[in-house]
Amino acid sequence: MRFTDLALIALSTYKLSRLITKEDVTAFVRAPVTDDPEAQQPKPHGMGRVLGELVTCPYCIGLWISSGLAGAHVVAPRETRFFTTIFGSYAVSDFLHAGFVRLKEGTPRTPTPREEGAA
Repeated sequence: MRFTDLALIALSTYKLSRLITKEDVTAFVRAPVTDDPEAQQPKPHGMGRVLGELVTCPYCIGLWISSGLAGAHVVAPRETRFFTTIFGSYAVSDFLHAGFVRLKEGTPRTPTPREEGAA
């Protein structure tokens, strides 16, 4: 496996795990195994809890997503590269948007000791 394939699988895993576990658009997928309106709290008992934990935890589902993408890469590398390129670029776009928001808001500046003494 080439490094670029690994990077695409890693970025795609990140984005898909966040999409499935956190985004409003996929709340309907989580709803049958969660108890709250935001579809973030797994059911308290049984198989609902097991599946609820899986679809609300980005780290838990990330292993399964990366395994699926790696297996798909073995079976159909060209199609998997196409798919992971889409979601990998989507993940990079997320990072860029977050960086832009942070720059736009600015980071709070800590006053120097001299400025603190002047106040």
